[in-house]
Amino acid sequence: MTACTARKDYGSKSSGYVVKFADVSTSSNINNLSTFRNSGKFEVEVEGMYLISAWIFTSVTSHFSIRKNRETIATGYMSASAGSNAAATAVVAIDLKRNDEIWVQTEKSFFIHSTPRASCLTLIKVK
Repeated sequence: MTACTARKDYGSKSSGYVVKFADVSTSSNINNLSTFRNSGKFEVEVEGMYLISAWIFTSVTSHFSIRKNRETIATGYMSASAGSNAAATAVVAIDLKRNDEIWVQTEKSFFIHSTPRASCLTLIKVK
C-alpha cells in the first residue's frame, strides 16, 4: 500500500498528531482501508515481514516516528535552514502480527506541505 496526505490534512500539526494518509494510490488485499484513511492507523490483517517507509515534506525542522502499538520503531528527522524545503524520511523492516497497529506520529510541532504526493507512507509485505 502507498498512501499520501490528502489536501484536508496539510498544514501545521502539533506534537503527538497521528498523520493521516487518506490519498491511497496503491493497495492490494487490504480490507480496512476506510478505517486507515480516517484514523491514520493501519491494522495488520496478515502477519509477516513488512518494509515500512514514511516521508514528510516540510520547510521547517521536523521530527516524526513510525509507531507499532505505541512503540517507536523508526524515526525521521530533518533540520531545515531558512527558505529550504526537504523531506524527513524513515524506513524499517519488521515482523508484524495480526491486529498490530502501525502509524506515523509527529514528535514535535511542524508544518506538512501541500505539495501533492510529497508526504506518504508505504507498507509492503515482503514475506
